[in-house]
Formats: sequence, structure tokens, C-alpha cells
Amino acid sequence: RRALFGRVLHALAPDVILRFGATPTSRSLLDYLERQQQCRQILIDEGDGWNDPTLVAGEMLRAHPASLVEALLETCEPPASQTPSTWTAQWQELATRTRAALTARLESTVGLSEPRVLSQLAAVLPEGATLFVGNSMPVRDLDAFFPGGKRALRFLANRGASGIDGVVSTALGVSAATPGPVVLVIGDLGAVTSVIDVLEDGEGALAGPLLDTYLALGDPLVKAAFAVPPGAIDDLGGVPTDVIPIPLDLSMLSDITTVGLTADKEADLVTVTVTLEHASAASAEAAAEYLGTLLTLAGPFLPPGAAADLVGLIEISYVESTVTLSITATVDQLTGAAEELGEPDPSPTPG
Repeated sequence: RRALFGRVLHALAPDVILRFGATPTSRSLLDYLERQQQCRQILIDEGDGWNDPTLVAGEMLRAHPASLVEALLETCEPPASQTPSTWTAQWQELATRTRAALTARLESTVGLSEPRVLSQLAAVLPEGATLFVGNSMPVRDLDAFFPGGKRALRFLANRGASGIDGVVSTALGVSAATPGPVVLVIGDLGAVTSVIDVLEDGEGALAGPLLDTYLALGDPLVKAAFAVPPGAIDDLGGVPTDVIPIPLDLSMLSDITTVGLTADKEADLVTVTVTLEHASAASAEAAAEYLGTLLTLAGPFLPPGAAADLVGLIEISYVESTVTLSITATVDQLTGAAEELGEPDPSPTPG
């Protein structure tokens, strides 16, 4: 296949390549340009940079792209025939066959897949629509599987430091500022990697302790931050001893101001961490001691099984005003505990 690909590239090699503007984002196009070392490559850019990280352009022309093209068209003789040249016809034939092979393969697959979603979107997006794609694989799938067409569509994606954290918010901003329909294609990690709960305070809720808690969570698979209104813990009241046969004093947790939650996965291990930010270091120390005692006392009252095993894996620590509860368990352990908690109580109902 590599030998055949090489022969096709040699047969269809151009004499001159004119490239306009910024570096192409398509990896396949960059690879193609790197392979065309034998032909003359001219980069046209009106800026003052050198948008050629692969160093394949032999010449740089500083000019306004549209003005240059208009000037070139004025100097070129009109074609004697509207029939494409042999070289152009070969490219068109190759593109047609490639698209047919991709379409046949995608239509033969069962269920949805990333390539099939992008391929089918091409058939349903109306004129003037905007397609916003997520980072990593979504933008690569767009490049590989979204076919060209005559409809005017706009394609957008984030690059660089904006990264995955800004995909949803950027797409929402585009939707608010764009008259036509906007479609967001995003991977599952992009959808859940940065979740922050803003309830009533709008942009103000993103400042202060809540934002500090959120930023301190790092970059796990899932993260969320929640503000705890003053008095919210006290309003919960106690927990009846017939539910948990240990008296619970929730006032020990009344100084919690924000809660952080993260979940991460490596191989078959899942780590869930809860951070409780307190109003003072003293209240955090007292809460950590109370929670540790509570877990120790609760152990004997839990029936043997996966749920009891998980309670034994919980680790509690505190640093200054932050209490951290963390547990690392296998997927099977978590599944077993969830099944146990979901089972009905086998004890007979009184009366």
C-alpha cells in the first residue's frame, strides 16, 4: 500500500504550490506538503510571521491574498476549454473513489460512531450552519470524514491554551452571536471534564472561594465545585438513629463553605475525592476528627459485603482549612457496592 501511495503521489505531483495564510491544521495536508520537496512552494501571507513550521516553502511573498489572486487572474490567459485538465481529472476521480469507499464502509457499520456522525452531518446541515468541533479526535474526524460540498458552512474549533476546558462555553458564545444554526460535536471527556455549578449568582458565583476550590481540583477526568450557603448544613437537621444507629452531629460540618468533587480512572482503578473547604483551620481539624470517628463507629453496623469494604478504603486528611476524603477502588468493587445498595431490604415489613 505504501508503494502504491508513493506512485500515486509521484504521478499527481504538482509543479507549483501556492499556500495562503496560517499553517494548515490538517495533519494529512501537512504530511502531503512535506512530501512535495521537489516542487516549488510559495507561501503568501500579509503578516510579518513565517507560517511554515515544516520548512518546506522556498519563497515567502508578502501580499494581500485577495489582491494577489485578482492580479494573477488578470495576467492569466483564459482556458481554451472548460474541460478539466488530465491532472485535475485524475485528482477528481481519486477523490470520488475515496469518498465512495468511505461512505460504503460507514454505511455498513452498525450503530453510531464518530466518523459516521460527521459523515451524516454533512447531509443534514443547512446552508449557513456552523459546525463547532471539540479537541483531539472530533476535529481529526472532521478532517478525515466530513465530505466537501457546495453549501456554505462554517467550521470552528479551539486551539492551544483554550483547549478542552473552553469548548462548551465557546460553542455557546458562537450560538449566541450567530444567526444560523450551530451544531457542537464533542467527545465524552470534553463534555464532563470541567463542570462547575453556578446557581443564582451568575458570573459572581465564579469568583472567590468557589473558583479557588474549582481551580485547586487540578485536571482529573471529572471535576465539579459547589458553594454551600450559610446555614445549609444546620437546616438538614439530624439523621434518625433507625436509619443509621449512630447519633450524627451535623453541626460539626456547619463551617463548610465549598465542596469540590473529582473522579479519575487509570486502568481498572477509580479514584473519587471530595474536598470540604472550611471557614477556618480549627473547624477543618474538628470535622476531620469527627468524620474519622464516624467511619470507625459505622464499620461494625454495616453488613459484610462490597459496601462495607468500600467504607474501609476511605481515607480522611486535612491541610489547613481543607478536609479531603478519598477512595480508590476497582470498577468491580464499585459495581458490587452499587448493586448491594440497590437491593431491597430482605427483612419482613412489620404488620
